[in-house]
Amino acid sequence: MEEVKQWITERSFLFEATHAQPSGGGSLSLTHTYGVELKGDTLISYLPFFGVAYQVDFGNRNSPMDFTQPIQRFETEERKDGYLIKLEVKNNMDNLSYTWHISSQGFATLHVTSTSRRAISYTGQIDTYKEEFQP
Repeated sequence: MEEVKQWITERSFLFEATHAQPSGGGSLSLTHTYGVELKGDTLISYLPFFGVAYQVDFGNRNSPMDFTQPIQRFETEERKDGYLIKLEVKNNMDNLSYTWHISSQGFATLHVTSTSRRAISYTGQIDTYKEEFQP
């Protein structure tokens, strides 16, 4: 519990995604290494996207959830069962909101909303940043 609190307070943790749940679809097991790194005022996201896109960048073949951007807004709330973290980033013309529900043991659900795509959720766990963790 204290480690999780420290990672959140320092804004320094790694979310390792194991499953994706697109809106209107079933759960998908992720067989590759995907995640999100929170490093101070920077969000490094390397998540797959499954679902409906309303607007896409012409010629872009990367996942729209694969980027490194500064955090525009950050909020955290301690709850009796863990933590709620909300942050917002801008990636090109897309505004994204990342919302985590994190248990005191580090298990987490991440919900991502976008102005250009239908919402998607991921489940996994948070951990301390690992140098060897590469997507």
